[in-house]
Amino acid sequence: VKAQPQPADHELYEMVQDESKSLIFLPKESPEAWNEDLHVLLPCLPQDVFRGKPHWDVIKQALSAPIASPAELREAIAKYNRQCPSRFDGLAEYCEQIQEEMVEMIFGTLLPAIVALALDLPN
Repeated sequence: VKAQPQPADHELYEMVQDESKSLIFLPKESPEAWNEDLHVLLPCLPQDVFRGKPHWDVIKQALSAPIASPAELREAIAKYNRQCPSRFDGLAEYCEQIQEEMVEMIFGTLLPAIVALALDLPN
């Protein structure tokens, strides 16, 4: 069963074949009008402002410092997300139950890679 586009859907990419008959995705134009009821505002768009500043700038600054613990992750997220939970108990408990090397891998390798991907969103 193929999903059919709905009236509120906005397609961001168009699927076309190149000269070698391979399928490629080309970006479509962004909508000219913004409708808060129909769209989710990406934080890297200029229309998204957080506490008087471009939201993307706030996010980049919050995630620029190394994060070494669940508390530091919560603190960083709270800087750009009004709905951040007050505690990260589940992550903290998990980190207490696993070996220290795994915690170091999460915060030293995995999380920085996730942050790098997230901060590359505009590209």
